[in-house]
Amino acid sequence: MFELDNEWRQHALLDYTTHNIDVNSPADVYWGKVFSLKNNMNIQIFSNLKIVIGILIVLPFANASVERVFSSLNLIKSDQRNKLETSTLRSILHSKDGVLSNEGILKFEPTKEMYSNSIWKS
Repeated sequence: MFELDNEWRQHALLDYTTHNIDVNSPADVYWGKVFSLKNNMNIQIFSNLKIVIGILIVLPFANASVERVFSSLNLIKSDQRNKLETSTLRSILHSKDGVLSNEGILKFEPTKEMYSNSIWKS
């Protein structure tokens, strides 16, 4: 953790003109140039920072899609339907997605896999 803090402070004091780094370039170009910097012994300067930034870059900017799923779950799982199993909830959510896409339920064609599933057998 101490090394990461040192690397972050060293990054903040970096002379961009000396290293030919444009702070207005896209994130992947900017960080690519920063992470390619090496010291006099040809060792990467920001190896710990590279790991942390790599993790942060892949995180989503918003959680709206997750919020939509929870909103749908709250509509499905009411006081009267409080004992639904996870598999049932999952099926209801997927069927809702199927109705909204693929031209609706009227054009729904079950696959062979659906026919072979035990849910269709009595």
